[in-house]
Amino acid sequence: MFGQRPSPIAGDKRSIMREVALAYRRADRAAKAEGCLPPEHHRRGYEAARAKYLELDPDAPADRLEAAARVSEMIAYAIRSNTDWFWRGPDA
Repeated sequence: MFGQRPSPIAGDKRSIMREVALAYRRADRAAKAEGCLPPEHHRRGYEAARAKYLELDPDAPADRLEAAARVSEMIAYAIRSNTDWFWRGPDA
């Protein structure tokens, strides 16, 4: 098994990371419930996560690609660090 990697997200941004990950999960699941197939349900989840990030983080980069990279890091870290929480945790 691979060891835990340190979070790429600063400690003061971890609450934002949690909300971004939950926004992704909620929107992804809602899209699946509507019958969306990949990649559409992923796109909807990602767009919800990006919108949440921009809403919550006043330091979010203005550059769309840089913001997208941070959102992707947040979602990936949330999944890797605690898969059970991400897929079956609160609001699952």
